[in-house]
Amino acid sequence: MIRLLINFIVFFISMIGFFRILRFYSPKVAKLKLLETENDCCYLSIIIPCRNEEKRLPNLLNSLKKQTYQNFEIIIVDDDSTDNTISVAKSYNAKVIQRKEIFPDWEGKSASCYAGAMYAQGEILLFLDADVILHETALEYLLKHFQPDGLISCLPYHYLEQFYENLSLYPNLISILGLRVGKKSDPFSTDNGLSGPCIMISKDLYIKTGGHKLVGNSIIEDVDLGIKLAQKGVKITIVPHNNLIRFRMYPEGVMTLIDGWTKNMSLGAARSKPQELIIITAIIYFSVGIFNSLISSFNQKDFILLSIYSAMYIFYGIFLFIVSRKFGRFSPITIVLYPFFAMAFTLIFIRSILVKIFRLKLHWRGRQIKI
Repeated sequence: MIRLLINFIVFFISMIGFFRILRFYSPKVAKLKLLETENDCCYLSIIIPCRNEEKRLPNLLNSLKKQTYQNFEIIIVDDDSTDNTISVAKSYNAKVIQRKEIFPDWEGKSASCYAGAMYAQGEILLFLDADVILHETALEYLLKHFQPDGLISCLPYHYLEQFYENLSLYPNLISILGLRVGKKSDPFSTDNGLSGPCIMISKDLYIKTGGHKLVGNSIIEDVDLGIKLAQKGVKITIVPHNNLIRFRMYPEGVMTLIDGWTKNMSLGAARSKPQELIIITAIIYFSVGIFNSLISSFNQKDFILLSIYSAMYIFYGIFLFIVSRKFGRFSPITIVLYPFFAMAFTLIFIRSILVKIFRLKLHWRGRQIKI
């Protein structure tokens, strides 16, 4: 009975997190809470930091050509690419800047973003990752919700092509909860980070606050930048967008996915607030624990408990799938296999902690990085 009681408690705590995410993505809530402004005439500088992005970059640049809003410049900041990234950028008539010519001793995404901002001509800066793809109305939508005295950011919709990419379900879920969005009082504001693939801020505010210089060589620069800017009084709004902005994470293979989440997880957890940590822990505990409880009741031939746990298992899986489809095209198979995805998340998280504790290095985008 104690195990059943614990399962019910963590089940209901998990539901708090799920309902937060559903509130964040609710069109009705967005219509009531999101401010709209007129930014029709603003000149936009789109800054794209790149390191070996020849395969991803054309999709983004093609989507920019199709935008209903066309008052912008494109700045590609190359961070020592060894592939054809520069050739691809020039073929689309984008302005290309070499990070090492501006900051020879400062490398990485933060350096590239700040270098792009220095050369930007626009009054508004939009930082996009190279793997982002925009719907044709995306820029128009972002500008409609942009506030000059604040910053807006978007969580791209995660689309998948290979089965292994479903391993990103729990990391994505937990990243959203870590941002503290979906609160009843203020569902779109946060003081605990932002989403790095899509950030919009005025150039004046960016330079005034220090922008990416605030986070130097941070591994999770988006989380740290959001926290630093919030501490300076900048209002950060995470804007839902009905899948106008999307990306595909780690298409290179399962090891790239594991390394990618390894470099982020332990650092992200260290920046989470206690309330979110409790919700996140409850979600992982229940996802793994319900499977163990199901097996245990089956082995004990306790068919009453088996019926209860089976109902909880199925309901939780269906609800998790409904929630996950708000932020990614995850497979319906997650309804059944979610305990195994949660176990995989736990193993990656443990790996991340060990890498951090023993100061090990990861090979990432052709560089050795230390967590």
